Amino acid sequence: RLGFTPNSLAQGLARRRSKTIGLAIPTLTNPFFAEVTQAIIDAGERHGNAVVLVPTWETEAGEAAAVQTLLPRNVDGV
Repeated sequence: RLGFTPNSLAQGLARRRSKTIGLAIPTLTNPFFAEVTQAIIDAGERHGNAVVLVPTWETEAGEAAAVQTLLPRNVDGV
């Protein structure tokens, strides 16, 4: 009634769980990875989790960058 919206970041700190999954994917254009990504997003949503998607562009540097992008965001898993 007052328009209060819980702060999900604060809740994550209190629970020690962000309810966020980090997903590093090699490419966004390959239909196989698109289907797998959609299945992961669907499963995450069913369990109340958000999925953060980071493309690696099929390179080791991209994989390292994905990890460096996701870990500071306190994802529950990569």
